[in-house]
Amino acid sequence: MPDQIGLLLKMLLPSVAISIAINYLGTLITPTPTTGIVLVAVFLPSISLAVFLGVRR
Repeated sequence: MPDQIGLLLKMLLPSVAISIAINYLGTLITPTPTTGIVLVAVFLPSISLAVFLGVRR
């Protein structure tokens, strides 16, 4: 059970931090839309989940 709570916190805390950063700092940074930004936005959640699950082992 503690392993599951630890995994949940590992996934929840960065997500909350990113959400807060986007909420408060998103208006200050207005990047121009490029293909690179789209690729990062599409693949970052999958990659971060794979890293978190890989660290779990």
